[in-house]
Amino acid sequence: SMIRINKFIGKPIMSTDGVLVGVIDNVVVDTRTGKLEYLLAKVSDQIDPKNYKTDPAGRLVLPFSGIQAVKNVVVMRMPEQEDIE
Repeated sequence: SMIRINKFIGKPIMSTDGVLVGVIDNVVVDTRTGKLEYLLAKVSDQIDPKNYKTDPAGRLVLPFSGIQAVKNVVVMRMPEQEDIE
C-alpha cells in the first residue's frame, strides 16, 4: 500500500508510554525496494537523544518498523537502548 511521505513530515512522535519524542523532519527510503526504513525526528526536550541513535544533524533515527499508529500523532515503540549499534 502506498504511503504518502508528506503525511509524516511535521507530525509529532509520541512513545507508547506517552512521552513526546520529537517531530518528524524527514524519512529515509531504501531506494532499491522503495520501503520506508527510518524516520528522522527533531528531538523534543522530553527525551535525552544520547540514549538513541542520531544522525550527523542530531536528529533521532527511528526504525519505521517501530510505528504503532499514525493519527494526528505518530505513536512509536522506541528502540531499547541496548539495541543501538
